[in-house]
Amino acid sequence: MRISIALLIPMMWWSFDSSALAHKKEYFLLETARPKNVAVLKEQIRQEHLTLLGLTLGESTLSDVRLRFGETEPISVGHDGVVICYHSSNSKDDTLIAFGSDLHGDQKLINFQLMTGQQPFKGKEECSPSPLVSKVAETDSGLRLGLNAETVKNIMRAPMTETNGHLILDYDYQAATTFKNEPACLMVFASTAVRLEQSKVAWLLVTRGTEGYRGACKNQNNEKK
Repeated sequence: MRISIALLIPMMWWSFDSSALAHKKEYFLLETARPKNVAVLKEQIRQEHLTLLGLTLGESTLSDVRLRFGETEPISVGHDGVVICYHSSNSKDDTLIAFGSDLHGDQKLINFQLMTGQQPFKGKEECSPSPLVSKVAETDSGLRLGLNAETVKNIMRAPMTETNGHLILDYDYQAATTFKNEPACLMVFASTAVRLEQSKVAWLLVTRGTEGYRGACKNQNNEKK
């Protein structure tokens, strides 16, 4: 029996045809035809990748975001998911930051996006101003807008899948735990993706979600670990 512990990270897809260059308006910017062979690390994503401006995926909540950035209306993105978005209060800075969460429960953060105003973010018109949003905003690991591909890969410290102007790295980790005093397995999924335009990062998405099931953790061959 599977135990639902938290919402899984939103699915992300890629389009390889020429129409991808048009970049349709989307809430997560990549939602059409995911590559089959994305690089996957069988380990937890580093904590510093998960933290942006003092807010950490899996720990901070939408309420924490509002306390730091200011009040704003939630944007429904389907599948019981919600996003809140902010743009820079500096008229000369077009940076946007969006945080995503499950609509229910404690609303802990499961993703954030950092992007330039030119990106086709579907909720752009619903973003609220905040002085915390700027082009120099970065994760604790140093991921930010304007970096080149080599710098991103050095920060990630792992091979990334490179395709159609994007870099992506997935994480898949299992940890033994308990549920009602019985053995259980916690699965942690995470991903880091960037879009490069003119050889510089113009969009960054980091996601983290969990799911669990009763019983001992199993490896890919369905053997108990």
